[in-house]
Amino acid sequence: MFKIENKGKSQIKSRNRIKIYSYILKNGPVSRTDLEKKLGISAPSVSRIVENLKKEKLIREIGKEETSVGRKPIKLVINKNARYIVGISITKTKIYICITNLGADIIYRNINRLDEIESEKDLLNAIDRLITSSLNITKIQKELILGIGIASRGIVDYNTGTILRCYFNYYKEPIRNIKVKDFLQSRYNCEVIIDNNINVELFGNFFLSNNIKDNKKNNILYIYMGEGVGGSIICNNELVRGKNNIAGRISHMIVDPNGVLCNCGGKGHLEAYVSKSAIEKQYLEIKKIKDSEINIFEICKMGNNGDKVCTDIIDDVLEKLAFAIANLQIIISPNTIILAGEIFDYYDCALEKLNEKLQSIIFDKRLYGVELIIRPKKDIMFDHSATALIMNKIFTVE
Repeated sequence: MFKIENKGKSQIKSRNRIKIYSYILKNGPVSRTDLEKKLGISAPSVSRIVENLKKEKLIREIGKEETSVGRKPIKLVINKNARYIVGISITKTKIYICITNLGADIIYRNINRLDEIESEKDLLNAIDRLITSSLNITKIQKELILGIGIASRGIVDYNTGTILRCYFNYYKEPIRNIKVKDFLQSRYNCEVIIDNNINVELFGNFFLSNNIKDNKKNNILYIYMGEGVGGSIICNNELVRGKNNIAGRISHMIVDPNGVLCNCGGKGHLEAYVSKSAIEKQYLEIKKIKDSEINIFEICKMGNNGDKVCTDIIDDVLEKLAFAIANLQIIISPNTIILAGEIFDYYDCALEKLNEKLQSIIFDKRLYGVELIIRPKKDIMFDHSATALIMNKIFTVE
């Protein structure tokens, strides 16, 4: 439906079709004259493509624009509910799903627990069951699904759509080589894109939604601190993937060569200090408590009330994070650093203290101007962000 043909006139026609639909999607209501002028496509071609899009009920006409002279042009807008996109987020214990229309409005959202995931087949069947049940509940025919975007934990091969390695239980072996794209394309016959969850979050919410190109914020570092630590990088408006799609995985940056042991077996890695579990573990060790329900929220709350053990722990976390950011600033020189994690949600002075530590160790004043932004936990929806992968793939024409 929005596929670019390989060669000749068919390629030109298919590209023009996507250009026109994409322009209406982003700028509507627009007139046919607007399309001709802005896209440089001839009037007959615009007219033909618009009529075809109308017949397929992908766009519709609304009202008339007021003009001082001549005929009043009819405006065109998309039919938002003509097609749908599925977004999936795969975590250690759950699968999240959302279905959006072409206006990025969430039509449906749900969560399923992942129980007894011990093989590739277990995970693929769990994803399939959730998609099928969601389509049944919403009464959306699978022929109306433009694509399925997936945000996943673990190491992902973006090109083949395969999860190369992912843990679903800390006490089991990882599941390897999960061919998600091949499986879902065979079941749903639509575009399928899978990427690492932190890449998806940055791409979906900051590259597309906030029009970074327009704002010239074209170098961005995103750091997510949760059960683990994730990172993602945009340079010159392009998501940096690197070899094997592992660029930006800052969790294993060494911030103390002789430091504590990381889950991977190395010493002094960033994740061993600043992840949620690492912070909670440090508190229990200092207080010499074995069995406790203490969590990061309570540690931050006690820190806000002046508890020295908690403030010392948080200061150390922010110092290790500052070391990592300072090194990345030299390499990337970002305009913006986006920070997400409970410590920034719950500890009152986290951003202020982090900035102070950065100022004290950065060697060049030209690096001071970076903008630090907190991404609140409540705003993070990996499944919704994943739908942007499909929107970008289908509606972007170079």
